[in-house]
Amino acid sequence: MSELCFLSIAEAARAIAARDLSPVALTEAFLARIEALDGTYRCFVRLRAEDALADARAAERDIAAGRYRGPLHAIPIGLKDIVDTAGIGTENGSALDRGRVPDRDAACWARLKAAGAILLGKLQTHEFAIGGPQFLEDGSVRAANPWGRDRYMGGSSSGPASAVALGLCMGAVGTDTAGSIRIPAAYCGIFGHKPSHGMVGLAGIAPLSATVDHAGPMTWTAEDGALMLAAMAEPVRALGPAPDLATRPDGDLRGLRIGFARHWHSEDIPATPEMAAALEDAAGVFARLGAEVEEMRLPDLGEATACNTVIYLAEAFAHYRDRLASYWRDWTPTARDRLALGALVSADDLARARQGRDESMRAFGVAMAGFDLVLTACVPQVAPLLSATRGLEHIYGVVEGPAFDAAFNLWGAPAASICSGFDAAGLPLAVQLGALPGRDADVLRAAIAYERVTPWRDRRPAP
Repeated sequence: MSELCFLSIAEAARAIAARDLSPVALTEAFLARIEALDGTYRCFVRLRAEDALADARAAERDIAAGRYRGPLHAIPIGLKDIVDTAGIGTENGSALDRGRVPDRDAACWARLKAAGAILLGKLQTHEFAIGGPQFLEDGSVRAANPWGRDRYMGGSSSGPASAVALGLCMGAVGTDTAGSIRIPAAYCGIFGHKPSHGMVGLAGIAPLSATVDHAGPMTWTAEDGALMLAAMAEPVRALGPAPDLATRPDGDLRGLRIGFARHWHSEDIPATPEMAAALEDAAGVFARLGAEVEEMRLPDLGEATACNTVIYLAEAFAHYRDRLASYWRDWTPTARDRLALGALVSADDLARARQGRDESMRAFGVAMAGFDLVLTACVPQVAPLLSATRGLEHIYGVVEGPAFDAAFNLWGAPAASICSGFDAAGLPLAVQLGALPGRDADVLRAAIAYERVTPWRDRRPAP
């Protein structure tokens, strides 16, 4: 039954709606695959095997009785373990919260549950989404990269990215303060969408920064991401019914204007030749689909990253100050030291960072005049070797320099990581599509069209 684990959400939803696929059989297939692989890849921190099967049986009864709720009904998913689940442990990747069981669901999970999604379990995260890679005695990390266990898989939404790529769940909820959805998605070859700020409610999710925190879907395909986002989105920010998010069947992007910010990866942070070539190829694909692709320049990447870092460190320290003081030795050194950096941010520093944010957002709006989307690099290279990431668990892993992702957090703008091929060693390449705040549908439309005319969704990791 493992072939069921490689259906897309859209494919499974059609089969379930037509009663050609049993929700129970689908959930059983995922539980069997989790049992076979998760001992090696350690994506899950908490599995709901019996409860998930009970939910699947209930969904099967409802669908048979004509109470089909839509494309997320009976779809097995996972949640990053900073997303609260009533009656189900949510420990935020931290010994400080060991045994914590919330009494309310996070807003995004409540909406997915109402749509009929089945929760398989909670997925690995760095401690409070800031802890950085946590190395085990054998030199590996949680969770492991399915394309190579000697490779780093990014964070902090590491469990969701690995689980989706491995076919251990059909989709997952991740969070993103400076790239924590898109970087793991890029390294694991999946689709990861950071929505516009406020599109997905943050209530019930362990906070770092109210200003730049985001939650969003992590899926194998962009179409699946659109389906999840339609279910997760807050009513006041909803994008409309799921079919409205999909592109035309022929993938025609005529009338869509895409700016290509080539300078980000050619000047600001040089990308590897294979990553740069993947970006050029993607620009060509969008042009062949009818979009107008023209080179443009975005606001200063280093300044945007610095403002984002100062804001989230200051806000995270303010939130966790008392717990740092009271339980200093109970934190992992990585999370503790990174959070403590926020104590060094003065009121003047924060005010200047917020002013810089306003200026950068205005500059982004000016740069996007005449464009619907912007194409940029997502990461400068494929997933690096774990042996090359040892510095990431120290303080300078936060402040070592700009990256391609945090600017979109600062701007509150939608941005998605899209698999754009594989390098000579078979590791995933990625590009990033962004847009002005509120233009998530344009990002999804173009991503769906790109995936439909490229072969990259046909290739899964071989564990």
